[in-house]
Parts: sequence; structure tokens; C-alpha cells
Amino acid sequence: MLRRTRWFALISMFAIGSATAAEPEPQPMDLIYTYSEKSDLEDTLDSDLGIHEVGVDYLVPAREEADFTLWSGLRFKWTHFEIEDASNVDVYSFRIPLDLDYFAYEPWGFVGDFTPALNTDFSGTDTDDIRWLGSGMVKYQVNEDVSVLGGARYGTEFGEEESYPIGGVHWAFMPNFNVELTYPSPSLTFSPSDFWSFYIAGSADGDEWSIREAGEDIDLSLETYRWGIGITRVMDDDSKVDVSFGQETQRSIEAVEGPVSLVDSDVDDGYYGRITLTFREE
Repeated sequence: MLRRTRWFALISMFAIGSATAAEPEPQPMDLIYTYSEKSDLEDTLDSDLGIHEVGVDYLVPAREEADFTLWSGLRFKWTHFEIEDASNVDVYSFRIPLDLDYFAYEPWGFVGDFTPALNTDFSGTDTDDIRWLGSGMVKYQVNEDVSVLGGARYGTEFGEEESYPIGGVHWAFMPNFNVELTYPSPSLTFSPSDFWSFYIAGSADGDEWSIREAGEDIDLSLETYRWGIGITRVMDDDSKVDVSFGQETQRSIEAVEGPVSLVDSDVDDGYYGRITLTFREE
């Protein structure tokens, strides 16, 4: 148990050190706020659920070579659950991604990541809060407009730790249009200029956390899929403002204590809104 904690600390120091050591050019940092409207818990009488999320994403190239780039950084997200007639719950996710883009054998390439994560409520954090996530995907560039991707991911985006296939087709079928027919995050983007983009996108945005309520270890999981439309405005200094809103579907929340299910409820579909501010350091 102590060994796992030490490995997480070592990887954290490596990622932070790499992120501050290699800065060939100003790198973007994203500040993200998402609001999910209150919706009824279908299997719980007279109760509903609302969610607020605040996140920070920051990645920099830790090492750049002729045929690969290694990225590292930090991803943080605070999730606040508002539950009617019950105590609100605050949980946190810290992720330390190590991303690899490898393109030595064009038109073939490889994209992968290894991401230690800490998902906790900080009430007696231990190694049960640590996750080891990652993905690997092979890319084939059919021509300058079309690429095909395929691989697998081990993650928590569908509400629990599991492996699932990822991939699809990227198609820039016109100079201003880009289509990503990929699972689980398809999108269609129209960019009429260098400063404006409009898009339709979907993504699995679930997660799971280890929490401690009254001294008891509880696994809390959220499943949700978001479909929305958005607008991105690029400023003169390359900072960005992105605003999106849409529908949440396939929603559920579950809390399990050992073999006992404390809460297991579907959540009515609802609307969400998100704003992302992207800054570049000077």
C-alpha cells in the first residue's frame, strides 16, 4: 500500500518537473466550469441532483524529438453534487498525464497516454483513491484529409474503471470543416476564420471516486453522456473563450459500500452549460 503511494508521489514530481523544465513556446492552460441543471433521481422519491464542476488543464511538451513528443502536466477537477434533502458531496480528481505522440513511420503513427489519478474527497485519503488509467491508439494517415484511428482505453469516463475500444475516422473534407467520427467523442467543427469556430460534439463525462462518509469507505460513481453545440473565439494573443451547452443523457449515480448498494438511481435527462477559458503564459 505504501509502495503505491510512493509511486504516485514519484510520478507527480516527474510530471511537475518535466512541465516546468521544457517550455519551447508558451503553452495553453484551460480553466473550465460546467453546470448541470437539477434533475430528478428516478429511483429516489422527492429528490433531485445538480452538479457543478471546476477544472484546470495544463500540458507542456516534456521532450520533443524528430519522431516523437512526450507531454506531461496536471489535470484537476472539483465536482460538487447538490442532492435535495441530503448532504452535498464534494469530490476531487487529480490526474498526471504522460502523453506520447509517435510518428516515426509515416503514414503510421501512435498516440498513447499513461495517467495516474487520485479521485478522492480528502476524508482520510489512502491508496484506494488511486487509479492507473491509460490508452493506446494506432493512426493511419490515408491522405492529407483523412486519417483512421483505432485502439483501446482503460478509464472511468463511463462511471467505473473499465476498458473499451476507441477510434474512428478524422476527415477534413473542406478547408473550413473537420469531422471526427470517433468513439466515444464524435464532433463536427466549422471554422469560417482563424478567430471563430462552431461545433457539435458529444463526450462521455462520467467518473468515479472513493469517499469516506462517517468513517465508511464508499465508492461513488457518475455516468453521463453530453451532447452539445459550442462556439470558440480566438483572441489576438491566442487566448480562447469557448462556450457550449446541450443535453445530458444516459445518466445514473451509484454509491456502494462493500457489497451493499446505498444508492443506485437513474437520473432524468437535463441540460448543461460549459465555459472554457484558455490562456497562454507570456
